Amino acid sequence: QSRASRVAQGILGLHFGGHLISDFYGGYNVIRGPHQRCWVYLLRDLHELQAAHAETAEVLTWAASVRALYDEGHTWLQAQPTPTAGECQEQYAVLLMRACALGEQYALTEHPCRNLAKRILRHQDELFQFVLQSAAPP
Repeated sequence: QSRASRVAQGILGLHFGGHLISDFYGGYNVIRGPHQRCWVYLLRDLHELQAAHAETAEVLTWAASVRALYDEGHTWLQAQPTPTAGECQEQYAVLLMRACALGEQYALTEHPCRNLAKRILRHQDELFQFVLQSAAPP
């Protein structure tokens, strides 16, 4: 009947032992432990942003850059049969740095990309857990 944080807490407990994969709904923020935000939701919202601002080149470029970042992480994983923990951490750091730069580009401005830029910054540590943890899908 509800997706409130107390429901997630009641089902999973505060110290969920797995790798939580969820959308960007704030009710999941109370669950501690590894958390991968589902890229399907972010990619869908990027697509909607592009459709709404199809004539604005900087919106299209920014959204394409975010998508390219996801693709890079996913492609990197597929190209690495058995990456070491160090290699995964290094790739994660590169992706995280670039995601932060994209978020910072519009998070503090009145711009069509602002909400998604803020989302990227708010969940930056949870966007590329799939690079660190092979069991976590993007």
